[in-house]
Amino acid sequence: MRIISNRYSVQIEGKEYICTPRGLLRLQGDIFAGDMVECEKLGEKRGIITKVLPRRNYLIRPNVANLDKAFIVIAPEPAPDLLLVDKMLIYCFAQGIEPILCYNKVDIASTLELEQIKQDYQDVASLVVTSAVTGEGLATLAKHIKGNLTCFLGQSAAGKSSLLNALLSQDVAKTGELSQRIKRGKNTTRHIEIYSAKEGHIADTCGFSMLDCLQMHPEELRLYYEEYLALARECKYPSCTHSIEPDCNVKKQVQQGMLSQRRYQRYLTIVEELKENERKKYG
Repeated sequence: MRIISNRYSVQIEGKEYICTPRGLLRLQGDIFAGDMVECEKLGEKRGIITKVLPRRNYLIRPNVANLDKAFIVIAPEPAPDLLLVDKMLIYCFAQGIEPILCYNKVDIASTLELEQIKQDYQDVASLVVTSAVTGEGLATLAKHIKGNLTCFLGQSAAGKSSLLNALLSQDVAKTGELSQRIKRGKNTTRHIEIYSAKEGHIADTCGFSMLDCLQMHPEELRLYYEEYLALARECKYPSCTHSIEPDCNVKKQVQQGMLSQRRYQRYLTIVEELKENERKKYG
């Protein structure tokens, strides 16, 4: 449920035990929040982790395993990093995690920006509009949490901890102010913790502004853009990457305004990043 230093809080039959991993496990790799483990009880509240069961999926930066859904939180302030959002969506799709885009702080949002977000992602992921201040959208989040292990992802100060506090109706997660000088959040979550709530579980994670963990060939990227897949059947080349090839139906739809130009430009940026990673890898 949480990892602080070398102390692992493990939930067993509704009770939490403070456990340490058996020595051999420390040599076999990290243990993540969300891992399913086998333990030996040593007392009323203590135990030893003897085995980590295979993971269904995992996220890195932050390290959390076996997720069912991920809330990708953005807000009017700090300004949304939509390239980061696209990378998180790709990573979720690749890991078999259902992403849900959460547009938070709607009480201070402009109608224009919200409409642009809707246009960019209407065919990509579910969108929930929320406000920890007014309570808007919290009931919808609760429905997604029920029966699942979920996780809040996104930039610092987008309101992840505030949403968690609102869902739990108590201040369990610290919240930080937004720096007025640089309009970026001060990261207040220092470790990953999983809370039981809304008949499910929520992982509160540290905020971040970079995601450089996409490990795939540039040609694979197109497979994680659902809105491009059906259109790709009309491309001249079956393996069209929708970047440099002629007679590309995806590019045609973008030019005609049927697909988001903004999201397509970010797609091209990620393609180039993956190509650069390939060049560095194979030198």
